[in-house]
Amino acid sequence: DVRLICFEQKEAVRFYVLYTALLGFLAIIMSICRIKKTTVKELYQGIILSEKNSLWFVAVLVTAVFFAAYGKFLLEDTLYLYRDIGADTMNLHIPGFYAFAGYIRNGQPDLWYYANICGSSNLSFFLNCANPFLFAVTCMGAVFGEQTMVYGLLAAQYVQILLGTLFCFKLLVLYGVSNRAKIAASLIFAINGFQILWGQHYGFAIYGLINIAVIYCIENYLQRKTFGKYLCIIFLTALSGMISVYMSYMVLFMAGFYALHRILKNEKKKMAALAELFVAVILGLGISSVLFVPDAVDLLGNSTRLSSNMGIMEKIVSNLTDTYSADQVKDISTRLLSNNLLGVSNRIKSYTNYYEVPQLFFSCFSISLFVQYFFLLFRKQMDKKHKVLSYIAYGMVLILIYNKAGSLIFNGFVYAFGRYTFLIMPIF
Repeated sequence: DVRLICFEQKEAVRFYVLYTALLGFLAIIMSICRIKKTTVKELYQGIILSEKNSLWFVAVLVTAVFFAAYGKFLLEDTLYLYRDIGADTMNLHIPGFYAFAGYIRNGQPDLWYYANICGSSNLSFFLNCANPFLFAVTCMGAVFGEQTMVYGLLAAQYVQILLGTLFCFKLLVLYGVSNRAKIAASLIFAINGFQILWGQHYGFAIYGLINIAVIYCIENYLQRKTFGKYLCIIFLTALSGMISVYMSYMVLFMAGFYALHRILKNEKKKMAALAELFVAVILGLGISSVLFVPDAVDLLGNSTRLSSNMGIMEKIVSNLTDTYSADQVKDISTRLLSNNLLGVSNRIKSYTNYYEVPQLFFSCFSISLFVQYFFLLFRKQMDKKHKVLSYIAYGMVLILIYNKAGSLIFNGFVYAFGRYTFLIMPIF
């Protein structure tokens, strides 16, 4: 009985949510820093100079922003649901989750979902049980009733955003940057375009988290090689493989590039380090093979999206020379500033639909920081090898954004497609 009011805004409620979140934010900061006779300067130093307090500060601020952005779904009679051009979220995802939770509660699992026109397979919802967040939401619906799943999906989105932010913070700890830089970068990562926009697809939201977690675990292992950190890489690979072959390919491909770049720059025993990480990935995929292999066979053998008469190298060469049009470059570039400058949902004025324009919104600072980094590399004192590798990585990011070949490679050599760009978030 929840009414669908996807884009209505009730300003009084929005102000109440923001005001309450800010009051709670200030109260928590005061308790963390134990403010009784503390000056503003001491408060600032207590947050910024302490790594632990900085981490708490980021977590609290992300929570406040989350409630400001998603509060109407909690306080109003509004459903957490985006109406995209394909309408699969309305017609498939939400009804499918409700039906699947009902099957579990009644003890009568069915492989076919009959309520969607002519019906559709429930196999994808069985596979979603590998996603720990969707599994928890489904169990919530089965135990407490389907109506609770609306709030469960919101809670899952919040936890994924928060965990991704914390992994970003911890990754920057390994890099040894200042607390101010950690705070700024972590907050930018928290509200990036992919996590907010593709979070509505529920199953995809976890890959923003897995992406940064895999990179963090690789960096952590390369710096402090312990068996526990090695097991984390295996676990994340297995989890990714069980959830989605398509998204796992993207994440592991980028993780491989990252690992190669870091090993070439810093490792003395390069081949040994590469071999260790390669074995971890193989072990992880082996653990996930019960779900990974059948899904991969089905995707590679039957998908109409993979049908083509062109070979892989022919596709790469073709896309290297087939550049984006001026309008496409403009549309991609606007996503560096915001997801919404070209319009929203079905009202977008672009060369493609709202969801398929590449996700590049990492904050309004991304353009200036990217330019500054180029000149920083030029001025920074470092040996020639490190400088060359850094410029190569810089150039690869530009290719990934503005050349179709990069998009083709990360889309499984099928065709140029913008969904892969969430992989660039940790680089920014």
